[in-house]
Amino acid sequence: MSRVVRAGLASVESLDQAPAPESCSRYVVGEIVADKYKLISLLGEGGMGSVWVAKNLALDAQVALKLVRGDMASKPNEDRFLTEARAAARLKHPAICRVFDFGRTRHDEPFMVMELLQGETLGEVLDREVRLPSIQAVQILLPIVDALGTAHAKGVIHRDLKPDNIYLADADGRLQPKILDFGIAKLATSAVTSHRITQAGTVVGSPDYMAPEQARGVEDIDHRADVWELCVLLYECVTGRVPFEDANYNALLRHIIEDEIRPISEFGAGDDELWAVMRKGLEKDREKRYQSMRELGEALAAWLMARGVTEDVSGHSLRATWVDPVPAGRLSLASFRASTPPPPIAPVKPTPAEAPEPPPVPPVEPFEAPMKPPFPKRTLAVLGAVALACLAIVGFLLTRSGPKPVATEAGPTDGARGAAPTATVTVPPATATAPPTPSLEASGARPKKKGPALPAKPEASAKSPSPGAPTTGKPKGAYAEDLGF
Repeated sequence: MSRVVRAGLASVESLDQAPAPESCSRYVVGEIVADKYKLISLLGEGGMGSVWVAKNLALDAQVALKLVRGDMASKPNEDRFLTEARAAARLKHPAICRVFDFGRTRHDEPFMVMELLQGETLGEVLDREVRLPSIQAVQILLPIVDALGTAHAKGVIHRDLKPDNIYLADADGRLQPKILDFGIAKLATSAVTSHRITQAGTVVGSPDYMAPEQARGVEDIDHRADVWELCVLLYECVTGRVPFEDANYNALLRHIIEDEIRPISEFGAGDDELWAVMRKGLEKDREKRYQSMRELGEALAAWLMARGVTEDVSGHSLRATWVDPVPAGRLSLASFRASTPPPPIAPVKPTPAEAPEPPPVPPVEPFEAPMKPPFPKRTLAVLGAVALACLAIVGFLLTRSGPKPVATEAGPTDGARGAAPTATVTVPPATATAPPTPSLEASGARPKKKGPALPAKPEASAKSPSPGAPTTGKPKGAYAEDLGF
């Protein structure tokens, strides 16, 4: 637990380096803050406040709760505390310590709720190891470079990078560096001003990592100050010392502004290629430095990859992060939103292109859409009349062709016409002598089956007239005469 305690103290002491009183907390174990955070144990106290292990009663999860002492809760200190909370809350990156909540206690003192980390600070590692191998140092700081690039994109400048503000957390068995303490961060869009000067007129934090423009007191400090401080941090990791050291504060600022930095090769660290990368980041003129954290990260990643290293300390691919962040074929969020969604796995019925929002077709009428329009009412009336007329004609014909009496007497002119529709035998007058008339059965006109007599064909009557029947029509020769033959 001692490592966690020191991490909490480092985060608190960065606000003010004054020694902590022997007992300055008015809070006790078991007290509930803001009706939802129960204090479990005190991690540590500093000149500005204290850090506790607390339990979120609603979520049943442990968090780190940072409090400001009541006697130190002045307007500048509260503004600095609020700046830290706002800066960290707007940033979402695995290498930045997350802030979950901000509020005030029953004593009207501000508090901040952060994620609880397990591990140790980079300052503790350097106290124990003095210096790190250059490859390992670059691997540890590359996630910090990436996180600072994210912060700069959101308008947040840290301005206080040092080993005690870099926490090496245990994240499920792997090492995850995290940035702590945005207490003096500069927010580009915040109304809260954050000054490095305390009420006593001293500089907050260590000046060993200050950029030359900070040492000169320039007002418009921008993200390139973080580039300088990151390179100073790397310099200390590989050499075991900061570039400039002096017991006198003003002399130290003069060294930062005027003196040249000794190459890392003089301390037997790194190589000329690594020093070339660091040297550009340590240019006193900020216009000559790397103009973004992205440029610095790409240079450090290229140096690692040239030595066969493919991942940073957290296991992230150097190529995927720095060389080819969105390679061809990989779907990014922007391209996903711009592209059409992929076709569904299950086949669906296609929708006509001309109908942007077609109504659903009921399953009982699958062919309703492609059917032709119905006929007009006038056409239907005409068709009905024609159908009725046809039915009337057929009925009439059927009634006319019904069975008739077998034997009838015909007039003297009927046989001459030869148009008798029934198969009957004409009986000559009584005075005429004629052979007996053949019966219907002998002529074959009656069907074999029993039933009503069927009418004979008209041709039979014309070809087989009764002997002695008078004829009124002209003989065949008369037609020839009429035609002139």
